[in-house]
Amino acid sequence: MVKAQEYIENTFSLNREEIDLYGFTPEKEKLEGSLNLREFKKLKRLIVPYHKITSLDLTNCLDLVLLDIGGNPLTSLDLSNNPKIKHISVSGLNIKQDLNTFFHLKELEHICLDSCDFYGSLKPLAKTHLKKLYMTNSWNIKGGWEFLPATLETIECGKRKDIFGTLANYQNDSPTWRKDHDFLISRISRLEEKLTDQEKITKKILSEKEQLEKQLVTKNKLF
Repeated sequence: MVKAQEYIENTFSLNREEIDLYGFTPEKEKLEGSLNLREFKKLKRLIVPYHKITSLDLTNCLDLVLLDIGGNPLTSLDLSNNPKIKHISVSGLNIKQDLNTFFHLKELEHICLDSCDFYGSLKPLAKTHLKKLYMTNSWNIKGGWEFLPATLETIECGKRKDIFGTLANYQNDSPTWRKDHDFLISRISRLEEKLTDQEKITKKILSEKEQLEKQLVTKNKLF
């Protein structure tokens, strides 16, 4: 194994815009350990799939547009400072985070979630410009498909009819499928919005109830 941090620092200048180690040599060894790229402030494309990288710091990589880190033993992922990402692959990652990890990526066009442990609803992807979505064998991602953007062109989800129903009958042609199911999608979306509003009302009522109960306890103590 080769230490990831040491190799990157000794091989690439800090002004580097692309680091591509897909076909890594020497002798096809793998990079291992933590990787801190804070000083690579001009980095736009990072391609390091199927290595042994355990942690990744992209804090100052503000211009990053492409990220391929699939197959690494990462346990967390923070992209809060990388809003320009358009293409990302996290396939095979065992990271247990929901899709809010990608919520702020408004320019996102391509995401590969194949065989990963990300979980929850697809709703956080609603405000992206997503064109291609891959999520074969990602069984922990459930629901929220009606919120996916109209820009979506291709969906690959294997045999997951629990999410997209008859999409397979359309050869994964998302625009046509969406057009044919527009009424149902719109109806579900409106119901989701009502549920969200109701949850806010319920939360407000519970908060008010809690405050009144506290006041009641305080007054009882005075007597």
